[in-house]
Amino acid sequence: SIRYLNVGASDLWKYAKTQLDADVPVWFGCDCDADSELDKYGLYSTDLYDLDAVFGTTLTLDKPDRMRFHNGSMTHAMVFVGYNSVDDIERPAAWKVENSWGVGRGAKGFDVMTADWFDEHMYQVVVLKKFLSPKHLAMWDTGTPTVLPVWDPMGNCLH
Repeated sequence: SIRYLNVGASDLWKYAKTQLDADVPVWFGCDCDADSELDKYGLYSTDLYDLDAVFGTTLTLDKPDRMRFHNGSMTHAMVFVGYNSVDDIERPAAWKVENSWGVGRGAKGFDVMTADWFDEHMYQVVVLKKFLSPKHLAMWDTGTPTVLPVWDPMGNCLH
């Protein structure tokens, strides 16, 4: 069976960063179709397009609503292989992504993901249990699972 530990975006990036600091790549699932330019530049950024200026409206669905209405879901799995930190800020400013689409896309098969994009379109990271906090490890070991229906958006990367 497949199990998830439901944590916030800040926990996701902290765990991904911790595992990368131990020289272990991080498998993740995200909505790679959203706010991205992948063919030429390999960029994931919420600042790529100014849709408000083009369409004269504000798109206001938050992440839970995008999932609920199937406007956002895990469409692709990739691997984090690094991150970029600025000064003494704990949260990485950007992530180095190794994509499986070949060296003809992005920067020879690698992409860049901004921190804001991570918060908006990242749905899961897979980290080794040894990197979990005691609180999250206890939840993993003793928590009562919630069974998700087969059509739940959290299962898209696994099809």
